Parts: sequence; C-alpha cells; structure tokens
Amino acid sequence: MTTELKDAIDRGNYLRGLYSARNTLYDNMEFIYRMQDPDAETIKSQASNIKLTVSPDGHNRARGTISLLVAADPVISVPSDKNTPGSQAVSDKLEKWAATTWRAASRVAGTPVHYDIVRSAILFSEMHVAVTCTQD
Repeated sequence: MTTELKDAIDRGNYLRGLYSARNTLYDNMEFIYRMQDPDAETIKSQASNIKLTVSPDGHNRARGTISLLVAADPVISVPSDKNTPGSQAVSDKLEKWAATTWRAASRVAGTPVHYDIVRSAILFSEMHVAVTCTQD
C-alpha cells in the first residue's frame, strides 16, 4: 500500500470519527421529517399486538417553516457602477433575466428551485449551492 493511499484512508477514518455525532443527528432529523421510527422493527418483533404511531409534530413544523421560506422568490440584485454610464440599464436587464430564469426553472421543476436548498437548511443546518456557467 502506498503512503498516499494510507494517508487518504487515515484521513477518511479520522473524518468519519469526527463527524459521527453530526451524522447521527442528521439521520435522526431525517427520521423525524419522514415520520419513520428507526426502532420500529425491534418494537414490532417484541410484541405483535402493538400499533406504532409516529408523532407528526416535527414533520409538520419543518414543512411549515419550509412553506414560509419558499413562499416568495428570492430578490436578485445586480450591483452597478454609478461612474460607468449605462451600467444601471445593464444591471436592470440582468436582474430581470435572472428573475425570469428562476421562475421558469421553478415551473419546469414543479417546485420552487430553492425548495431543496431551504429543506436542507431546515433539516441539516447546511446548504451547498453550486453555480454553473451556462456556457460550460
């Protein structure tokens, strides 16, 4: 085994240990949001006459918060240079284009484009957004 591979494995094991508590919390948040009980099979195997009921409170609160945050489209603002003539007109066109593109993408997706971003923020306190140049 090469030194680089061993270093990569060691780093991976270190990160797995470092983030294990966070990943457990994220798994629990996902169980709450999806209204699943990770211990359901154990409980059902212990007693066959038990009906397992999961409280919808966490799911409903997350959905309500998501609904509030995605109710309006984001306002896109393109700064302009006041010292350059015509830059305000260009920035206005870019803002209109971005807003139109956002609405069209949301219409094609069937849900607001920012829905998944907001859901990730609510459930995991993390958001990862990548902007890809359309020319690429």
